[in-house]
Amino acid sequence: SCLIAGHSLNFLADVEDVMRIAVAGEFNSRKQFVVKKYAVIGKTKIMMEFEMMRI
Repeated sequence: SCLIAGHSLNFLADVEDVMRIAVAGEFNSRKQFVVKKYAVIGKTKIMMEFEMMRI
């Protein structure tokens, strides 16, 4: 588990359990990994939902 430093609601809207992501961050004093940046590898959840609406 980790902490998401900013835009955590965007993160929840962008990803699902089976998606691959890349993260960058650092460990805090409590040894928790704090995510500073993330990227979805492939299409985000919002992109896939939008494509389904267009069909």
